[in-house]
Amino acid sequence: MLFPRGDGPLLSVLLPTRGRFNSLIKTIRSLIDNSRPESTEILLKIDTDDQDTINNLPNLPIANIKILIGDRGNGYKSMHIFSNKLAEIATGDWLMILNDDARMLTVDWDKILESIDTSDDFGGCQDVCMLHPGSPLRDGISDFPIIRRKHIEIVGHYALQTHVDSYLHDVYNRLPKANLSLSQIKISHGQEPLNDQTQHEVTQCQRTSSPDFYSQECENNRIKDSEKLLAHLQTRRDP
Repeated sequence: MLFPRGDGPLLSVLLPTRGRFNSLIKTIRSLIDNSRPESTEILLKIDTDDQDTINNLPNLPIANIKILIGDRGNGYKSMHIFSNKLAEIATGDWLMILNDDARMLTVDWDKILESIDTSDDFGGCQDVCMLHPGSPLRDGISDFPIIRRKHIEIVGHYALQTHVDSYLHDVYNRLPKANLSLSQIKISHGQEPLNDQTQHEVTQCQRTSSPDFYSQECENNRIKDSEKLLAHLQTRRDP
């Protein structure tokens, strides 16, 4: 049993970026050079004061792209807000958050993604699923999980906390048979240094992000998301 294909792109890549245009180009090229052109939709969030990236937009090597230019907000701590805005306008079958210093390492990753056979080890609902790509250093737990776009319709957002990947992992780990390993697809991370402002924001955010993540409010949000997904699973899975 394969996941159904829609009429749009296979994968929508949610890609907030700041001040690393050369690295951004490498990230995008790693996706499109290793797949068919129509497989990927890129969605960029660019800060209004990131003039270098804005000026270089005509040099982006992909036609299927959507761009949101907006305020920096609380900086790195607003990552989930940026991601939610991008997810709202995504049209791909699957959604993946990605950093502008990540690289897709697998040739024909799109053919692998669309040929996943879920018959043996999946619960049966094709609307709710998290895929876990591998990395050169570790398999099974990815910095960049892939989920169905249906997730947005079911829960009303992508994620509600800065560390989007951890938020989604926790939500989907509460669900029975909603996770699949995709270790044959490899994605590297941390290929470029952060600029000074972003590094400062990350350092500041790390002091508060763990308490935020484990706060009762955030825990309740993750529980609510998992309950909505579970209710959908129970109505859609084959008996």
